[in-house]
Amino acid sequence: MPSIHKNIFTIAVVAFLFRLLMFFFVFEHSERTIRPDTPSYVRPAINMTEGHGFSGNEHPPFFPSAIRTPIYPVFIAFFYTVFERDVLIIAFVQIFIDTLTAVLIYIWGRRLFSESAARLGGLIYSLSVEQAVHAVFILTESLFTLFFLWAIIAVSCYREHCRLRWLVSGGILIGIAILIRPIALFFPLIGLLFIWMASPNMRWQFMRHGIIFLLIIAGIVVPWVIRNYLTLGLLKVSSISSYNLLFYNAASLSTDLHRISQAQARAAINDQVTKELTALGWKGDELHSAQLYTAWSRKILFSAPIRYVYIHLKNDINCFLPDVTDFLELIGATQGGKETLSVLNQHGLIAAVNHYFDDNIWLLWAVFPFIALLGVTYLGTILGISIQILQKHWDSLRLLFLPAAYLTLLPGAAATPRFRVPAMPYICLLAGIGIAKSIQCYKIRQQQRTPI
Repeated sequence: MPSIHKNIFTIAVVAFLFRLLMFFFVFEHSERTIRPDTPSYVRPAINMTEGHGFSGNEHPPFFPSAIRTPIYPVFIAFFYTVFERDVLIIAFVQIFIDTLTAVLIYIWGRRLFSESAARLGGLIYSLSVEQAVHAVFILTESLFTLFFLWAIIAVSCYREHCRLRWLVSGGILIGIAILIRPIALFFPLIGLLFIWMASPNMRWQFMRHGIIFLLIIAGIVVPWVIRNYLTLGLLKVSSISSYNLLFYNAASLSTDLHRISQAQARAAINDQVTKELTALGWKGDELHSAQLYTAWSRKILFSAPIRYVYIHLKNDINCFLPDVTDFLELIGATQGGKETLSVLNQHGLIAAVNHYFDDNIWLLWAVFPFIALLGVTYLGTILGISIQILQKHWDSLRLLFLPAAYLTLLPGAAATPRFRVPAMPYICLLAGIGIAKSIQCYKIRQQQRTPI
């Protein structure tokens, strides 16, 4: 078997078996696949299968909703229609989807870098506990990660071959990614910048193609925006952004300014906003709720914008924490302490660990291998970035660094390890570069020390 086929087979088997292990933990406990956001995806899927349209209501009247974008609920609805209505079906399919992502990382990394760097990147991703855990959660992570990575691979192929069909494919894929998870909405601008920076001699051609790229994305996303406007009067991809802006970002600033917990800040904001919505007769109205959330957010954030930027970036660090909570809850070992992230932000890491584990500190040793792997991954990533800079491989560095930075810097107060999941393909490849180079240097030094 040729080396490339052997490596693909190895990475696919490792990725699939590790995710299958997570599936065994939920096989008799399907409720463990359910997260706080899961019902907001599953309910529209069920309503679509029952002919009630894209609605988040459990009972009539089934009002149209724009809280979630359509692709993931449609994905769920498809399998609910073909098979029985069981979340385990979705979890099992997502195992294959995330395994495909691991294989794509290797294939793409092999084109960009060395065989060893690509292989290491694919294996690190395959053994990442965050990726494996979220593969069996009924959330958008696995599907979004695949399409977002696929889109960037298509754009990189366009950069390499200057063939428009690759850019067309990238536009279609990024448009789908936006309709899976709207966090990708602004990334086409970064992709356009990346295309434009390709070659000074071909910038006009790249700019023309870039316009086509944006038009293709718009052709996929805009019909959904038009639907939201016609049914709700909401000229947005999703109304969830208004909610997050108020109850996470604005609440985080309020927490800092008033020296209270995030739970207290959110409760206070919720009470005031609910009273205003009720007084105006807008309670339960998605359009006016979104407008009021946005107005309140701006009022709070503009009161201390510089402080907010600092808090936003500080909270982004939460993306890089080990996802111990989700793993332990998946295997049924612990339910975790409430408001652990709030304790972390206010009192530091040691206090957060003690708060979460309480009398079960021994569980920390159970997850130590995963924490150690993540630490090695981060160290390899730093080395990989340094190597790319020293070798002046700016294009490949931008190709990996920009998506990872975009996905992990945007969340702010909402940041949790979950938001790092779609960024891991690029982090893992950078780590693969750094670790492969370190191994190579170690072997050279050993050979130099070996007497002839």
